[in-house]
Amino acid sequence: MSMLHDQLGLQRDSTRLGGAATMYLEAWTSQMGLREAKEHPGLVNLYASGTSLYDTVIPSPIFANPSSPSNVEHPELVNLYASGTSLYAVILKHTAKCCLWQKDIKGSRAKLEDGLLLLRKHCRPLPPHVASTALALGRVLRLQALSGASAESDAGAAAETTSSSMSTADLLSQAQSLLTQALTVASLDAGHLRPAMRASLLEMGTIYCASMGAPKAAFCLRSALVAAARSDILMQSSHTLSPVNIAEVPEWALAFVKGQEEQFNAASGLPGGTAFSDPDIGRALFCLFVALSREAELLPTALREGAEAQRVLLHTSLAKACVKYSTEACFPEVPVPPEAPTAPAAGSTLVQWYTQDVCWQEPSSWAPNDSVLPGSQGESAAAPSDSDILTLPPASSCASMLYVLAASPSAAEEGSGPNFLCGEVVFDVEAVRKQQRHTKELRYRIESPKAETDLFGEAAPDETELSRLRRTLERFLARRNQKNTSSRTYVDSEEDDEEDLQSLLDDGSSMHDGAGGMSAGAPRPVVTTDLQLLTRCEAMLSIENGVEVTDQTYSDWLAMILPKN
Repeated sequence: MSMLHDQLGLQRDSTRLGGAATMYLEAWTSQMGLREAKEHPGLVNLYASGTSLYDTVIPSPIFANPSSPSNVEHPELVNLYASGTSLYAVILKHTAKCCLWQKDIKGSRAKLEDGLLLLRKHCRPLPPHVASTALALGRVLRLQALSGASAESDAGAAAETTSSSMSTADLLSQAQSLLTQALTVASLDAGHLRPAMRASLLEMGTIYCASMGAPKAAFCLRSALVAAARSDILMQSSHTLSPVNIAEVPEWALAFVKGQEEQFNAASGLPGGTAFSDPDIGRALFCLFVALSREAELLPTALREGAEAQRVLLHTSLAKACVKYSTEACFPEVPVPPEAPTAPAAGSTLVQWYTQDVCWQEPSSWAPNDSVLPGSQGESAAAPSDSDILTLPPASSCASMLYVLAASPSAAEEGSGPNFLCGEVVFDVEAVRKQQRHTKELRYRIESPKAETDLFGEAAPDETELSRLRRTLERFLARRNQKNTSSRTYVDSEEDDEEDLQSLLDDGSSMHDGAGGMSAGAPRPVVTTDLQLLTRCEAMLSIENGVEVTDQTYSDWLAMILPKN
């Protein structure tokens, strides 16, 4: 129920229900020895054979030395296998998310650390569960570091500054380690869990953007773009992934797809006993895999584990049975950022969007939404009806625009190579989609204008309309609006004229300066509002994908517009 209220956008209700579930499960699991396990993390469950699965990804000295002093000194504290531990870890992960809404970053971190400890050493969880928990903990550590919520010091101001700086570097290092583990487990053991892989890459990209590490940030954004493209191949064009060697597919999957075909024939009045060809079975297998990938996260915990296990097994067999799937829809190796990746070429533009519940730059994203449960508005409040639930507004969300630009250097720095710019800007998701729809409409009108003989359609936009769209895009990306200065809210205004935008650019308030972006002495790009610009902007505003372009004018234009990091 707590997770259902979360999906409806009722964060206060979700927090209350999650807290109640945590209290119940904590009391039950404490009787199984899990409280001692959390208090003594050096101990390992010797009875959970599946824990050694992650020894190559998460090395531990306990596994290397079974006669560790911790095990010898406290033999009575070794936890036996508890079947409810994985469910308890799921609730801990959800209540950690609820803590973030209350700005309790340390509480969220403690819950995720407990959950990850239980998953690693005291039960036999499925790899997707481990990957998602490690990803969530890495994200919380990144939020704690970048939002400045590090450990306090009792010393003087100078000592406090030093401690805070060291703690921030420490937190970011731990976050990168956990995100690398989540990426590795999601790629290998979890059956190429593409959403978790892309989220891990974008989390690491956020860290590198904050530290102005352009080469590594570019690698993460480029890999995330590839992950999104390969996910689209699987979700939208799985019928092109053929041929499939049926001999490599497990019997339970073949029986399932054949049974569904027979059930469809019976419901349609078609004769039974029809022999199915290998191409038809191959397409049905990919349909089953796509359905498991989409629906696993929406199922209850007990059913979700079964769906995830089937998805992992089916991915392993399909990777062997279909060469096209393994080469076009999967990474050949884990896309971990190398130590010294190649720097982006001059004029490169890489943009990716990362949808999040909480963004450290946006204070309004931390506020919980309204509640509909009885007792939350007052003890006399009645239980919500079905009509009340159906009339709830959609849950709002924000997205971080992560970008890496290779802008032109200033005249004094000419010949020194591109001036790299990394950054993260937060927008409201609905505002981004609205801006993309408007750009798409004008792009379509340029490509297919209404002819004189057509009954429907619109004429090609004139120069005034195209110039207005370009100014709207510039003000939107610069997060400037006269009526509302919120970073997440944007209202299109007819009062946005060229003089106002020119003054915005002339004062340099939205331009990057120094080593981090476009220098003040760099030549201002001359942008033509044509079909190519609209096509690139439409792709750039795609929340699910993003864009990679190599065009010096386009890169300089964005460097001139985007606000400082």
